[in-house]
Amino acid sequence: MKLDLNFGWNFRVDGHRDSYTVDFPATNLRHMLDNALIQEPFAGVNEKSLGFIGESDYVYERTFTADKQLLACEEFFLVLDGADTLVRIVVNNSEAAQIDNFHITHKIDIKALLKEGDNTVVLFFMSPVKYVRSVNQKDEMPHNMNAVTGFSHLRKPACHFGWDWAPDITPSGISGGIWIEGYALGRITDCKITQTHLEGRVDLSVEAVTLHKLSKGDKLTAYLTHPDGREVAYAFTDGGTVRIAVDNPELWYPNGMADRRKQPLYGLRVELTAGANTADVKEYRIGLRTIELSRVADACGKDFCFVVNGRRVFARGANWIPCDYLLGRDDAAVIRLLTDAKNAGMNCLRVWGGGNYESELFYNLCDEYGILVWQDFCFACAPYPFWSQEFLSSVLTEVEDNVKRLRHRASLALWCGNNEIELMSMAWRTNGKFVKSAGLFFWEILPKQLRLFDAVTPYIAGSPCGDGYLKNINSVKVGDTHLWNVWHGMQPLDFFDSNYTRFCSEFGFESLPCMPTVETFAETSEQDLSSDVMKNHQKCMSGNGKMLYYMVKNYRIPQSFEHTIYLSQLVQAENVSSASEHWRRNAPVCNGSLFWQFNDCWPVSSWSAIDYYGMKKALYYYAKKYCAPLTVIVKRKGCDAEYSVINERLDAFEGKLKWRVYSLDGEVLREGEADIATEAMGRTDDTISLKGMGKWLRAGCILRVRLLSSKDGHAIAERTLLFGKERFSKPQIDMSCKQIGDSLAVTLQTNIIARKVFVSIKDYFENFDDNFIDLFPDTPV
Repeated sequence: MKLDLNFGWNFRVDGHRDSYTVDFPATNLRHMLDNALIQEPFAGVNEKSLGFIGESDYVYERTFTADKQLLACEEFFLVLDGADTLVRIVVNNSEAAQIDNFHITHKIDIKALLKEGDNTVVLFFMSPVKYVRSVNQKDEMPHNMNAVTGFSHLRKPACHFGWDWAPDITPSGISGGIWIEGYALGRITDCKITQTHLEGRVDLSVEAVTLHKLSKGDKLTAYLTHPDGREVAYAFTDGGTVRIAVDNPELWYPNGMADRRKQPLYGLRVELTAGANTADVKEYRIGLRTIELSRVADACGKDFCFVVNGRRVFARGANWIPCDYLLGRDDAAVIRLLTDAKNAGMNCLRVWGGGNYESELFYNLCDEYGILVWQDFCFACAPYPFWSQEFLSSVLTEVEDNVKRLRHRASLALWCGNNEIELMSMAWRTNGKFVKSAGLFFWEILPKQLRLFDAVTPYIAGSPCGDGYLKNINSVKVGDTHLWNVWHGMQPLDFFDSNYTRFCSEFGFESLPCMPTVETFAETSEQDLSSDVMKNHQKCMSGNGKMLYYMVKNYRIPQSFEHTIYLSQLVQAENVSSASEHWRRNAPVCNGSLFWQFNDCWPVSSWSAIDYYGMKKALYYYAKKYCAPLTVIVKRKGCDAEYSVINERLDAFEGKLKWRVYSLDGEVLREGEADIATEAMGRTDDTISLKGMGKWLRAGCILRVRLLSSKDGHAIAERTLLFGKERFSKPQIDMSCKQIGDSLAVTLQTNIIARKVFVSIKDYFENFDDNFIDLFPDTPV
């Protein structure tokens, strides 16, 4: 049985008398805002006055009733999911536990502390900043430019201590929930599901571990449900392992490979019965598939490619960070963002190691949508005190807890030890303890612990990875790379066009958030990159200067703040999409492009494709085109244009490629077409000859390429390629609007070519399904 304790807590800042009624899951930041103890933390420069949040202690207390049914249980636990982070727990005036790891679901035995009737539970949240500062004085870590130095002493999301896109506020709270669960007849403590794939069949092995050895009359039963809802198989045993054969299985594939809206997920219910009574039940949704990471040596160095059901997959997607600093509204954001990722054609998200292991909702949706999850363990950008046995023991428990929770997930594609620790370790070479302990942990201790609980999912020691500890780290010939030559390295935007990689798991370009989002934190008089407010909502050193530098290198100086937003997003989108298309055309040498970053955790200038309030930047709309599983990519080659029709679907494609060359005023200068036929998971490469058009190529013209289906003539993909310098004209654009159900359909028609047209509805947080588009006189959109 389960007793929900999420509601009705009395909350106060330690040392203060006033208390307030609050609920979980949420942070102290959310509770203080809801009770008018602080102003909106993301508005103006309010963040600067909130340093005390992480410096203070907090008290939460409530009463609850334990009835005879609960007390009759053989055992019961107080469960805290996502307790952040230093918490002393007192039940009926007796200390039940002290916890210090956010990344573990804590189950605290409180059987000896409960009584029939009213009971009290008090949670004392202690200051994480004071703790880190105190421990770091005894065991000093390297100075951190973006975060509180020594943050790695505490098992809390690193970005809670500040980052180059995160606010400098350190919250505490509970992100998952708190409840009591009791067991009267026994329980299942673990359940491990493995798959063996054979011709036309998948054999499932379900290994359940129970608290006590099964007695006579006890039984484990597994029920398997088909994705269409039919119960297709069940098996039972009086031992610990159940085996089920699945004939004619429906296989799980990454988004876009198979023609389906949601992936086929089988329901698995494992039930422990004692005689005629149900003691415990575990329920899972599983996808039937195999997953490998190819790391074989080849002519170009060493491969780095996900292989699903025996098929190589080009990873199209982005890096994911925690989506909300104000816990309590995460679910809606997770649903919206993952739906957006699916609709953009993305098939992979990397859960970055400076955040947290995500919620069940996150992985549920990734399973449904076919989004591969690259899961970092939660270590990033700093040495960690693995030499401390107490710290190491906590981390190993964390690994066990999260691996057991996630290993059955169809979407789980990779376990990665850390983010950039090897890349940064050259700066720590003067302290051999840092370098030695990192190598020992990520190359020996962590994989050994992982394989105790998950022997199937691929593992790499860190990102970027080489082919040995501190060997070939960030090499474009071996492993994955983090390429920041553009932006941090100030290289020109065309840098990536002549640079290759086996798999780029991090690269990016900053832009401003959308105008409605800016208006939530900056008054009109503050909407200037040099204002204190705009500088406070820019956490990257020299970020605003870099945005302006790249803007004026490619366009004219913007005439208004709104134009600055527009151009910052346009330059970001063009850079990321150009690099991604270049690497995708280079498959199978390159096998993935994950830009930094998909989302934001507060309203800020950042590398995101979607800002904090869900407004889509130009990058999202560009990604929607280059991430499509069936698409066309066009690149200039001298006086010609090369195109690649890429088909990453499991069915063949037949159609036509139609192209036109326009003058910048919209005159059609030349046109042609070609028949296209690609096999499943295949591609077609060819050249459009523009011989004799040198004058137009120099003066400026646009090639428009459209990929059409032979079945219905429907346009599958469209690309434009500019020859010459960008020139924004002054077209006459006619607009008509029509309401269709709850949606607004807008049709645009232009008299001449209109480049990168952006449409918005003033004062509305709404997105169109396409934007930043090229309009041509002969085609209404």
